[in-house]
Amino acid sequence: MNEKLIKRIHYISLVAIILLIIPSGLNPFYFSIFFLVLGVNMINGGLRVYEQSKKKHIVPIICGVVAIGFGIYRLAF
Repeated sequence: MNEKLIKRIHYISLVAIILLIIPSGLNPFYFSIFFLVLGVNMINGGLRVYEQSKKKHIVPIICGVVAIGFGIYRLAF
């Protein structure tokens, strides 16, 4: 992927995570959105490591998918 695009996604998701920390303690909807954004951030970081590493680390990608799944589950139920 394009390195500038990866950095933009990373920093935008970090800002969103920081902005969602306080409201997520007050409202369960924001808590679910927090996990969705956290999962996107983890997958983005995992893809960067996956592309640059000779040993293919898939743990961040799996953790990101689990976080997104948890966020979707919390939104649905």
